[in-house]
Amino acid sequence: SVVAFAYLEHHFSSPELLKFLPILFLSCRYKDWVKPTVLKAPFVGASWSVASVTMPLLREGGGDDVTSVMLPTMACALLMFAASNVADVGDVIEDTAEGVPTIPVVLGTNRALQISATTVLSSVALVGILLTT
Repeated sequence: SVVAFAYLEHHFSSPELLKFLPILFLSCRYKDWVKPTVLKAPFVGASWSVASVTMPLLREGGGDDVTSVMLPTMACALLMFAASNVADVGDVIEDTAEGVPTIPVVLGTNRALQISATTVLSSVALVGILLTT
């Protein structure tokens, strides 16, 4: 984690980004704290969207209002959540055997796929809102 922090240190040069520093340390413990819970897909969605959308927007000064950061972040988070959830469908037999309570294990694969489809549609709706504003 020290090497990762040293590599990413320049990304935290903006005061708006310092609040995301704990996420860097949390990501180092992902397999211990998050993966063995039903929170895996939401964590993947949130962490990838923060890293790829929120932080660059804030770093470039695009965070003048909450909407300019939150809507693109939510659209990305929903897509990444859906992708992680769909990927877990393929691992349902292994995850069940290992006792990893992913969404497909807990709710079943059909329900997990329905949830993913709904989140993708929600993401598309957010992108539509972004394009009209």
